[in-house]
Amino acid sequence: MTTEDMRALAKTLRAARAWAVALSAQKVIDALASDSTIVVTPIAGMPVSCIDIKALGAKASSDGTFLMADITATGVLGCEALRLGAHAAVCELLPALSVVGVSRNAERCAPGVGERIQAVASAHAPGDSAPNIMELIAAAGTSWRQRSDSAQVVASYLRCHPQVARVAYPGLKGDDSFSVAARTLQSGFGPVVDWLRAHGDTWHRVVCDASDPRKQVMALEQQLSRR
Repeated sequence: MTTEDMRALAKTLRAARAWAVALSAQKVIDALASDSTIVVTPIAGMPVSCIDIKALGAKASSDGTFLMADITATGVLGCEALRLGAHAAVCELLPALSVVGVSRNAERCAPGVGERIQAVASAHAPGDSAPNIMELIAAAGTSWRQRSDSAQVVASYLRCHPQVARVAYPGLKGDDSFSVAARTLQSGFGPVVDWLRAHGDTWHRVVCDASDPRKQVMALEQQLSRR
């Protein structure tokens, strides 16, 4: 990547410095994490909920721990983890291609972290034939918005269904993590919807895609019609 490309990547990540690395996100995390590192993902768990990165970032800075956010699930444009207070953010764009950025105060909690990332990035630099990073980020952002739109429809449908006892989706008002999600996520609340059948005790999950949400609703209707 050129110096101009790196600056554009840093600006998009809201980072002081940013790199592209020819590794999976997990391998980047493994290479950088220490005993004082806390790794979080913005949306996690079952039933699904949104993590309060802003609160965790403030606590980590106070405690002197290093907060790293894996934003692969949301994409770079779905969660500005560094703006919210994470010290580092990593996002896997392809199975062996990730981007990573650090905040301006990252060195306070993890001295030398910039040099460690530089070493990893230098040892695993993307080749000249690697896809355009900014194009991948933009495509992932479009997919995030489209899948989030579908999930919003599906979650609203499930919440009104007589065979459904409970729905977990950060984009529904009244959801336990709605207020956190509203200030943490951008351009949608993600594709994951969890639901609990009436008189049941097992959570079910649907991961929505970018297709017509009406077809996804109909598939769920058929599932719910089966006793």
